Amino acid sequence: MAFLEDIDRTLTALGQGALQKTKEISNHAKVSITIKSLEEQKKESFVELGSIYYSLHKKDRDSLTEEFSQIVNRIYELDRQIEELKEQIISESYCPNCNTAIPLNSVFCNVCGTRVKEAALDNDGMLSAEQKKCSQCGNEIDEHQLFCTYCGRPVK
Repeated sequence: MAFLEDIDRTLTALGQGALQKTKEISNHAKVSITIKSLEEQKKESFVELGSIYYSLHKKDRDSLTEEFSQIVNRIYELDRQIEELKEQIISESYCPNCNTAIPLNSVFCNVCGTRVKEAALDNDGMLSAEQKKCSQCGNEIDEHQLFCTYCGRPVK
C-alpha cells in the first residue's frame, strides 16, 4: 500500500504544481490585459491632448515651432480634403443600374441612360442643366456625359 500512497502524494504534488502554474499564468494574463488597457487609455489621452492643442492653434499656425507647425498644417490639410470629399458625396447620387456617380439633379444616368428620377423643373418650368446642349431636348449637359441626364438621348 505504501506504493499507492507514494503515487497519491506524487500526483497531489503534481496537481498542486500545475494549479500554481495555472494561477501564475492567469495572473500574468491579467497583468498583461491591464497593461494593454492602460496603454490604450494613455494613447487616447495623447489623442485628446493633441486634439485640444490643434483646436487652440489651428488659426494661429505661424506662432508654432516648426515641428508642431508641420503637424498642424498636415491636420489642417486633411480636414480640408475631408470636407471636399463630404461635399462631393452630398452633390452626387448613384445610378441604380450601373452604380456610376451622377449629379443629384440628373433624371437619366449619363453613362447607361437609365432613368433615375422624375425631371426637376426650374422657375420657368424648364429642365435645369449645365454646359453644352442636348440635341433632342436642348438642355445643357456636361461634356463627359454619354447620355443626356434629362431625356436619356445618347450624346454625339
